[in-house]
Amino acid sequence: MPVRTPIEDISGNASDYQKEGINDALTVYCQETGFCYGISDRMRLVEAAETDHPEVGGQKILRAVFELKVEPDMVDAMDALHSGCVAYLADLCTSATYAMDDTWGFAHLSTSLNTAYHARARL
Repeated sequence: MPVRTPIEDISGNASDYQKEGINDALTVYCQETGFCYGISDRMRLVEAAETDHPEVGGQKILRAVFELKVEPDMVDAMDALHSGCVAYLADLCTSATYAMDDTWGFAHLSTSLNTAYHARARL
């Protein structure tokens, strides 16, 4: 099971309920039988926040910030974070953020993921 970040260690103005929702989502998404378990169990949620959308009244912007150290099992032949791992992390982190909003719960499916690689994360 992924390591759950203690609520008191998560900064940001999100409620404890929302922070716990992200912890719960990571537990649901990352089972011990999948490849993601070896990576997601090292992730740490450091911030969860919501702000009012500046252009669309009544909507919120949800933000979750995670920390993860690049380890040897996450890199390509040039000792940089593998692009497949980047895509996995982007998908996992954005999906977990949906857990902050009760209207979505855990029902989230990524159908498209566009990623631009500007700088490599090195080992």
